[in-house]
Amino acid sequence: MFSVSSALRRLPAQLLLLLWTLTHFSESSVYLLGPDVFTLQKNSGANISLTSSSPVNQTAVIHFNISFSSKPDYTSVITLPEQVLLPENDISVIFNVTALDVGQVTSYLLTNNTELKSSVRIHFLVVHSNTLSIISRVIGWIYFVAWSVSFYPQAWENFQRKR
Repeated sequence: MFSVSSALRRLPAQLLLLLWTLTHFSESSVYLLGPDVFTLQKNSGANISLTSSSPVNQTAVIHFNISFSSKPDYTSVITLPEQVLLPENDISVIFNVTALDVGQVTSYLLTNNTELKSSVRIHFLVVHSNTLSIISRVIGWIYFVAWSVSFYPQAWENFQRKR
C-alpha cells in the first residue's frame, strides 16, 4: 500500500534525478560531425565536409592528429591541409583530400575551440579501384558464409546420433 512516509523517502532520489537531468541536458554543447570512413581511389581527390551541430561563437581551428598510417610517412598516402578553419557563425566547412598511393590513414580531429566538442575520427582508405574493393567485400562475405555453413553438417550429425 502506498503511504505518505514512503513518498517522502523517495522524494530526495526524485529531486536528485531531476537535478541531474537539468544539469546534463541544459548544457549548450556544439558537436563536430564528419564521416567515419572515407574511401578514395589512388591518384584522385575529393572534398570532405565537416559539420557542427549549431553555429560556433568564435572561429575554430581544426587540426588533424594522425594516429595510424599504413606507411611510415602518411603524406605518401594522402595529402591533408595543415588546418581547417570553421568560421564564426557557420555550421560547415569543406576541405580537400588528395590520394597519392594505396594505404590507410586514421586521423582524429582536434580543435582549439572549447565550445566545440570533437570526437571525430576519420579513417581514410585509398584503394586501387572501387570496383575491386566491392568485389573483395563480396568474396569476403561469401567466404564467411561458406565457412559458417561448413559447421552445420557436424552439428546435424550429432543431433541425429542423439535421437
